[in-house]
Amino acid sequence: MENVKNSKFQDFKLVKEHIVNLSLSTGAVLAIIAGTFMIIRSFDYGFSWSHVYQMCLVVYIALLGFSRRRLSLNFKVYSIIFVICSTIIAGLFKFGFLISTKVFIVFIPIYAVFLISNKRVLLISLAMVFIYLAIGLLYVFDVLEYDFDTNTYVKSLPIWIMDSIHLIGLACATYFMGKYFSDATISNYKILNERNIDLSDREEKYRVLFESSNDAIFLMERNSFYDCNEKTLDLLECKREEIIGKNFFQYKEDGKPFPEENIEQLKKRMILASSGDKQVFRTRFLRQNGDVAFHASISLNAVILDNRKYVQAVVRDMSRQVEYELKLKKHQSELEQIVDDRTREVHEAYTKLQTTNTRLTLQKRELEDTVKRLELMQDQLIENEKLASVGMLAAGVAHEINNPMNFIQGGLAVLQDQINLGEIQVTDQTKKLLSGMNMGVNRIVSIINALNQFNRNSEVPNEQCDIHQIIDNCLAILHNNLKRKVTIQKSLTNQEFRVMGNEGKLHQVILNLIANAEQAIEDEGQISISTEIDDTDVTICIEDTGSGIPQEIISKIKEPFFTTKDPGKGTGLGLSISNNIVTEHGGTLDLYSNNKTGTKVILTLPLNLSHVSAV
Repeated sequence: MENVKNSKFQDFKLVKEHIVNLSLSTGAVLAIIAGTFMIIRSFDYGFSWSHVYQMCLVVYIALLGFSRRRLSLNFKVYSIIFVICSTIIAGLFKFGFLISTKVFIVFIPIYAVFLISNKRVLLISLAMVFIYLAIGLLYVFDVLEYDFDTNTYVKSLPIWIMDSIHLIGLACATYFMGKYFSDATISNYKILNERNIDLSDREEKYRVLFESSNDAIFLMERNSFYDCNEKTLDLLECKREEIIGKNFFQYKEDGKPFPEENIEQLKKRMILASSGDKQVFRTRFLRQNGDVAFHASISLNAVILDNRKYVQAVVRDMSRQVEYELKLKKHQSELEQIVDDRTREVHEAYTKLQTTNTRLTLQKRELEDTVKRLELMQDQLIENEKLASVGMLAAGVAHEINNPMNFIQGGLAVLQDQINLGEIQVTDQTKKLLSGMNMGVNRIVSIINALNQFNRNSEVPNEQCDIHQIIDNCLAILHNNLKRKVTIQKSLTNQEFRVMGNEGKLHQVILNLIANAEQAIEDEGQISISTEIDDTDVTICIEDTGSGIPQEIISKIKEPFFTTKDPGKGTGLGLSISNNIVTEHGGTLDLYSNNKTGTKVILTLPLNLSHVSAV
């Protein structure tokens, strides 16, 4: 029994294929043997066109046997039928009734049934019999005659051997065909019988599952109840005879089982389920008074039983679950309300906190700006105090030097007058010494005058300032630093002009700009100073050939405390203070530089137009 269960169902097409292949291989061997005897027989009874034709058929059937696995079943079957018919007909014309291959006529319906209907097989068989009788009549009416001695023919041993071979072939072929079909039929019968038993077992199991299910399960045919389980009767509160055959939408005689608004939708779902589109949805079943009997989940699925289409419905009572869902939805709504309230409170607190944080941030920025301004003012005050102290010291030194310098200058003047009057005789060498002493005295006087100008520091810019003189004073102060490595190139305008401002502060600005230019020159270089005036302003340009300022920091160069000098060599306030002084005077201070190619500083100040002269 187990072997039957595990065996495969026999496909009769494969059985036919096997029989045909076996027939071709066997037929090829028998054809070769028959062909051999035919050649032997031809020596006794002559060699005719029939022998030639039959030999061609022998070759053809042999080729079919060797190439049988590469040919289609239809082609092989038609070829076998053609060879049998041709062999019989050719033999009838030569040997008539004495032909031994006429027994093969029984194979024609056997092979023909593989491909065509029984009716056509019968017609082909009758046609072959008709041909046989027609050729027989030709012999009866002496239209065809035997061209050999029939008595000798029937007494020939090879003839009897060849007929025996044909009979044995026919018997074996019939036996093996019957055996293959019989084995296949018996095997299939056993398998089908076992499957029927298994199907009955499964049907019983499914019936048990069907009846014991906790869900209502019923089959519908054309929207009418066909079968149902006990749970369906309990759930719908009715008896089996009350619903079987009744319409699903009108099975209650005392009212509609579904809400009116759901019926059309249910009908559409039923149509979709019948077409193979599975439907799963929820609906409500009603009582007679119209109240909701229960909430249900319905699954509709098309099934085919005994070639008839049904719709299987699985209905589950969801009333308790719906009740839980309503409670859960209520709790969820309450929870969402609580969350919304808490979120609102948190949002309000966050908004207040953000407002406070913004206010504190603004206050912090204001305090930072105030601290920076105070630090800047403090540093500026310290710097101003330093400058004031230096200026007072310079003024004191200039005053102390100026008194004895007046005596020296006066003595040199008297001595020069005496020499000029001839009262004192001196050599040329002495005259050169006296000239050098005068030059030194004049140099000291110019430095003293520059120091006195640098010390001037009025609170309001209301002085008439000579820019060219300020430039000369600054160059005099920085002469000792400049003379070693810097060449001064001046290109000053010839027009007379004045600038209204604080002369001490303007000295401070120009002195700082020339000092920066000198510090930017590492070995040797040149500082060019030029002035130009237009209708309202004077432009002072100070350009050096020093190391220049990188482009990435030139925008920060005027910020307080920003410096490119080494620690301890600069405070970063020089340009910041100079820029503030220029701004106080209503001017501008601009810097232009490329790294390694020098820096150009353009200082623009408003003119005192009443003191501008023509060229």
